[in-house]
Amino acid sequence: MTLSLMGAMPASAERVSTVTLEQAQQDIRAQIQYGLEYGFITPEEARVLYQREREIQFRDMRYRQNPHASPRERDQLWRDLDAMRLDVDRKLNGDHGKQRAALRLDQRQIQLNDRINRGIAAGLIAPSEAHQLQQRQRDISRREARLQANGTLGPVERDRLHRELDRLEWEVNRLLDHAYQYRQ
Repeated sequence: MTLSLMGAMPASAERVSTVTLEQAQQDIRAQIQYGLEYGFITPEEARVLYQREREIQFRDMRYRQNPHASPRERDQLWRDLDAMRLDVDRKLNGDHGKQRAALRLDQRQIQLNDRINRGIAAGLIAPSEAHQLQQRQRDISRREARLQANGTLGPVERDRLHRELDRLEWEVNRLLDHAYQYRQ
């Protein structure tokens, strides 16, 4: 899953991907559930987030029924969904992440690589998905090495790398959860 970069390109150009609005909403619901289960999101916060997600879903249904809904309205729907995704990400990573506080970057990368390899061995992660995940992990490792070599790996940069690992870990979890659900 890729997060759109706000303002990086026109909203209509952002939507060239194969991700549908329904898939994006399912991903957000899964993130909220994950946050709720592991204590990153309170029940009240989850209720408010689910309510926002439902409001977006209802607007989407109205736009589908209305043949005169403008592209601007559809783009606003995606922007609202992107904003909600960022809010959920902030809640999951807000206090520097409870789970990552205890682990160093290299430890997290090793654990994540092991999970990817186990997913490949079990046939739960497709080779093309595995390649993409491993490439993202290599990019994070290279960025960390480059920052360490320059002597500029401070708390802000370290937190940024942890957030990138959080997103990658979430993607691995999503793929594995989806594969488990599909097999049942």
